[in-house]
Amino acid sequence: MQHKTQQLKDYLNGMKRNNRLALEKLDTIGNWPELIRREVERRAIHAIEILPDDLIMAIAKGEVNIQRAIREVLAD
Repeated sequence: MQHKTQQLKDYLNGMKRNNRLALEKLDTIGNWPELIRREVERRAIHAIEILPDDLIMAIAKGEVNIQRAIREVLAD
């Protein structure tokens, strides 16, 4: 975990050098875990935008289980 914290600090130090005001604005945000969860969802939505419409509809109707498909692909 210490490595990840240092990775974040390195990124923030770069931000401080290039845009201190933006970093100061980030310091006012209080609910980081919720904000990050929303970002994860936004990225997931972006990843599925490439799926064909008929597959999207099948997933929406419960005909295809995307979570199961992901796990099966990862298990191979």
